[in-house]
Amino acid sequence: MNFLAHLHIADHCDSSLLGNLLGDFVKGDPAGKFQPHIVDGIKLHRLVDSYTDHHEVMKPAKQMFSGTSRRFAPIALDVFWDHCLASKWQSYHSESLAQFCKHSEVATQSEADFPLPERFKITTGHMWKGKWLGSVDLSR
Repeated sequence: MNFLAHLHIADHCDSSLLGNLLGDFVKGDPAGKFQPHIVDGIKLHRLVDSYTDHHEVMKPAKQMFSGTSRRFAPIALDVFWDHCLASKWQSYHSESLAQFCKHSEVATQSEADFPLPERFKITTGHMWKGKWLGSVDLSR
């Protein structure tokens, strides 16, 4: 759910924005199912997720959630990390957050010249229409 962070890292690493968004929606080995640059983006997404999931700050952060709400901790924390990135966006990127979001939307849609998972299309459709990425910046 930390879509903003994945797009920012992809942009910084000159990786496929679409591939980095697809990482949460594609299961198994993506090789042979997508173009190589998309596969590389999916793999970068998974590397970032693995790194953050195992980072030392995650265990105490997850423990702040009690009982049954703990299973939602990873999703809530992903949204929180995107909020942190968005609130300091100008420190990390030369484009405004709004410009970056629009650029990312256009880039991912133009890159998608093959069938995409239905859940991905629904989720990103809502994400772009609802301007989710910019809405995590509560500092404005």
